[in-house]
Amino acid sequence: SASAKGYIVGDANGDGRVSASDLVRLRTYIGMNGEGVAIGQGGDLNNDSAYTTLDLTALHRYFATTEF
Repeated sequence: SASAKGYIVGDANGDGRVSASDLVRLRTYIGMNGEGVAIGQGGDLNNDSAYTTLDLTALHRYFATTEF
């Protein structure tokens, strides 16, 4: 859901929803150390002001526990 901050937690690509493409974007960002890959604030799932494997793990857990 949208937060008062103006973004959706988990929405790493900034398209307004949380989907598998957010996993891809976050994984690509981490794999390339941020070089040439834009990422939205929603990609910081643990709110530590960094985009790391901890965020990727949290997003994987979200998908593992959410029914579609």
